[in-house]
Amino acid sequence: MSTLWNDIKYAFRQLHKNPGFTAVAVLTLALGLGACTTMFSVIETAMLNPLPVADQQRLVAVWGTNADLAITRFSQSVPNYFDYRDQAKSFTGLAVLRGFSGNLTGEGLAIRLEGNEATANFTTVLGWRPIVGRGFTAEEDRPGAARVAMISGRFWREHLGADPAIMGRRIEVNGEPHEIVGVLDHARSLGDATDIWRPLAANVQRESRGDHRLFMFGRLAPGVSIQRAESEMQTIAACIRMANPDYKGWSVRLESFYDVLVPPGLRAALLILFAAVGCVLLITCANLMNLLLARALSREHEIAVRLALGARRWHLAGQLLAETALLAVAGAVGGVLVAFWSVDLLRSALPSSMLRADQVGIDGRSLLFAVIACVFVTLLSGLVPALRGSLGQPSARLSIANRTAGGMPPMNRLRSALVVMQFALSAALLVGAGLLLRSFQRLQRIDPGFRATGVMTFQISPNPERYHDGPARTAFYQELVDRLGALPGVTHVGLSSGVPFGGGTTSMNVVSDDPSSLKPGESIQASWRIVSPDYFQTLGIPLLQGRAFTRSDTGEKGPVVIVSQGLACRLWGEEGSLGKRLRPGPNNLFTVIGVVGDMSMVGLTSDDRPAMFFPLTLWWQWETMTVAVRADVASTTLLPAIRTVVQQVDPLQPVFNFRTMESLVAAQLQSPRLSSLLLTIFAGLAVVLASVGVYGVTAASVARRTNEIGVRMALGAQIADVVRLILGHGLRLAAMGVLIGLGGAYAAARCLTSMLYNTTTADPVAYVGTSLILSVAALLACYLPARRAARIDPMEALRCE
Repeated sequence: MSTLWNDIKYAFRQLHKNPGFTAVAVLTLALGLGACTTMFSVIETAMLNPLPVADQQRLVAVWGTNADLAITRFSQSVPNYFDYRDQAKSFTGLAVLRGFSGNLTGEGLAIRLEGNEATANFTTVLGWRPIVGRGFTAEEDRPGAARVAMISGRFWREHLGADPAIMGRRIEVNGEPHEIVGVLDHARSLGDATDIWRPLAANVQRESRGDHRLFMFGRLAPGVSIQRAESEMQTIAACIRMANPDYKGWSVRLESFYDVLVPPGLRAALLILFAAVGCVLLITCANLMNLLLARALSREHEIAVRLALGARRWHLAGQLLAETALLAVAGAVGGVLVAFWSVDLLRSALPSSMLRADQVGIDGRSLLFAVIACVFVTLLSGLVPALRGSLGQPSARLSIANRTAGGMPPMNRLRSALVVMQFALSAALLVGAGLLLRSFQRLQRIDPGFRATGVMTFQISPNPERYHDGPARTAFYQELVDRLGALPGVTHVGLSSGVPFGGGTTSMNVVSDDPSSLKPGESIQASWRIVSPDYFQTLGIPLLQGRAFTRSDTGEKGPVVIVSQGLACRLWGEEGSLGKRLRPGPNNLFTVIGVVGDMSMVGLTSDDRPAMFFPLTLWWQWETMTVAVRADVASTTLLPAIRTVVQQVDPLQPVFNFRTMESLVAAQLQSPRLSSLLLTIFAGLAVVLASVGVYGVTAASVARRTNEIGVRMALGAQIADVVRLILGHGLRLAAMGVLIGLGGAYAAARCLTSMLYNTTTADPVAYVGTSLILSVAALLACYLPARRAARIDPMEALRCE
């Protein structure tokens, strides 16, 4: 220990005597280790931390599928749930959730609640226990039972003062009293914003099998695999199809709960970014090794003297390795500081859809990772220079010829190989960044089919007790639209059951009344929305044929519908679609009165489903409506005016989810923007580090070949010849690295396929751009050493040292 302590003190003195070398090494390490620790923190939070459920490996989601309609993941219906629950033997329990919205009223309150109707066993299946009170009983989950509810811990603390005597208290949701029986505090960790749960209490006789609104999940029985359970569920689905001809084509598939909450696409993107930052760390290690090798060259005479005086080689190697360890520790400390700073920035930029994005931070495991990375850097970067610096014969090291020869010793060959590796890794990262940037540019150019600029949206849910029939609710909507339309700067106001990218999907089968349009028994799965007359003008959706809805479209002359151009073409081809009739789901025939342009409804890249629109005056029962307001004034000015208008129309009507359409579109670009930005930052850092590496090798080569350069200049070599000689050496190393890196990038780019839109992995712009960037970087890095070589005085260079 005494020897170790002396080695550490000696290493500290050596580093203190060379502040420039120490600062460059520590800064390099801090950047590399900080980037790695930051990405590890994200991966740990999103992927490695266990889900807040019991035995998550046995928890699965049960999705509906329909190959004929190209549906691979759909919600379930109440009759389906009862059939699966009663017949499946592979589960210890099956449960469902069905979302609902409600207004908390009473005592002058008007608070919006996001809720779920759930089967009584849902807490048991998830492995949750209320922090206060109890869960639901089987008797409470039956039709006609008294209303009870569990509330979230957040709602309990923020709105009910964390009252410990909350059990038995009654709250009114949509005018209906609910008795609170428990408090749950787990849902937020699953990214669930639920405020209240109440029993599903479904009457299967009154539920439609085609009404798919349930999220079904279950816990596998011990020893049962997901494949075996899926096979059993598919057998039950086949029996359901045989008993229900209208259920043609529907089946079922199981997916692990982990895959639902942490999708494979997200995991792949995070691992790719972690691999990229790992490449940066390798480049950092190569840079540090180059610096240490250069330092070992400069200390050859000192080490040779110490060896000649009897110093032991392992002791010298230990001292050199201690210097590396001190650098690594200082770099790790700096890296943790960099990580603390960068995590705060990254957290705000993470997609809101990512599980636990708001919980990303530096914790104990992140610090442990930084320590392990520090040890890795010490061994990888310091071991070779330490061994190389302590080997060799003292007589050879003391030879002037050896110290002034212009040849390429083994250490210089190793340093050149490290530079080649740095440029190869940098080229691979730059190609990946270039492909993502090209893809992101194309995503930004997608026309969503509507004009988002100048449109603000918010949601309302009229109290069913106050607005219990069509005339009452329609009058409320019309007064709200008229008052909002009278605000200064407002040009159009529209309502819809859901705006594009606003969350939630609604779709159903549709068939044409024209027997020649589709094959017998064939149908089309189409998205649908309920809209008000001015909805299309508000969102800037073009009306291509016919007319928009009016307030008189109440169905007295027959129900009407507006279809998208894509749906019209698929049903009737090039024929005129106005006046045609179609049947959506189990409903009556609807007459087409207009055709609008196609638009993206769910996602910029994944949504090509045709769409149809129903008049609000006909389908007034929809629970929550989104109001869209197009205005020429800023949203910050418009928001308080909107709140005032809603309060004037109904003082007990809460408004919620204020968002601009521009923000909804931007959210679609959030993940690809972040991925391309991070990979570009990592690639830029790699280029800087690689440039430092080639600069160091070239500068060391100039210093080592000073005598040779003096001889050349004494024999008549021109300054341009010397510059060409030095530049050629550095640029050859960079060119070799770029060629290797481009080949590796082409092979590895397949990993990015799922993250690219309308961009091939062989996009020439990315590869040509990478070559140009690295060529310029290498040229700039080699220029300074070449310039210094050109200024060498031949007489000074030839003078014996």
